[in-house]
Amino acid sequence: MRKAVLGHWDPRVQQGWLYNLASAANTLDIDVHFTTLVLNHHHTSVTAKLGNMSPFLQRLHQPMSCFVNTLLQQRSFDAMDFVWDGDRPHRMRLRDAEAMMTQLVYERVQTVAAGLVDRPEDMPG
Repeated sequence: MRKAVLGHWDPRVQQGWLYNLASAANTLDIDVHFTTLVLNHHHTSVTAKLGNMSPFLQRLHQPMSCFVNTLLQQRSFDAMDFVWDGDRPHRMRLRDAEAMMTQLVYERVQTVAAGLVDRPEDMPG
C-alpha cells in the first residue's frame, strides 16, 4: 500500500508544505523554481548556491513529517513511522535554461501521465 499523506485529504497539507519549503529555502539560501506535491513525494526544482542540498532536504523533510503526523493525529489516525520512503532523493544538475525548461515541462505533465488528474492545472500545488 502506498502512502498518500501528501495528497489533498486536508487543505493544510499544501499550506504546511509551502511554509516548510519557504523556511528551509530562506534559512539555507536556496532559490526555489518549482514545486508540487504528488501524494507520496514531491517534485521540486531549486538552485543551491552553496552546495547545501542535503541540509536543505533535511530541514524541509523533518518538519514536514512532524506536521503531517500532527494532522493525522488531529484526525484520530496513528502517526506514521516514516512519511518519506527510504529511497534517496533524486537529484540532477540542470546546466542550462533548456535543461531546466525540459524538466519543468516534465514535472508539470507528470501528474497527468501518472493518471492522477486529467489536466496539469487540476493538481493542486
